[in-house]
Amino acid sequence: APETGGWPELVPSLEEAIRGSDLMVKGTGVAPRARTAAALEAVHALLKGYQHFRDPCAAREDAPAELEVITSSLLGGLAGTFTATATGAMEAGPSLCGPHAGLLLTLCKCFHHTVLSYMPRALAGAPLQGWVEGMLRLLEAFDLGAAASAPSLEGLKVAKRAAQALLALVTRHRRHVEALVPRVFSAACRMAAGSG
Repeated sequence: APETGGWPELVPSLEEAIRGSDLMVKGTGVAPRARTAAALEAVHALLKGYQHFRDPCAAREDAPAELEVITSSLLGGLAGTFTATATGAMEAGPSLCGPHAGLLLTLCKCFHHTVLSYMPRALAGAPLQGWVEGMLRLLEAFDLGAAASAPSLEGLKVAKRAAQALLALVTRHRRHVEALVPRVFSAACRMAAGSG
């Protein structure tokens, strides 16, 4: 993870790469400057460093300033991309193996690593609700039987990562998602029962 002031150009460069990536400029006549998958993998690699607390002995630890910058600049804007990609996966069927299942998995990983330990202030509120609602809709549409017989395991991985992210929210940041706990519990019970 970058130290404060260590890589000041990194987040703006990633933001620009995402905005100019192939799926973001598709149909606009603008030549893409990067692949969306590659840009999202870079965001994921950046966020992975924040999945653990800096000081495990501290009773309460605020999100690092770098994570706040990353969240406000990148993750908030990716909520719309996540919703669109999740909708495409759900339209592809209950196995969640849509045309961009790999991107959906990377987006789920980005969100999961962001909330695993910390709750950035930039994510709390409307951006968080958008991510959580999308993940709940994914799990509610998911069918374990359909995913197990699908030619790709991407749908299983997406559902697993969405469930892990929701678990992190419920166990670590419950006050932010209290109203959604019954839906999370229902989706988890449905998955444990084999979807049926």
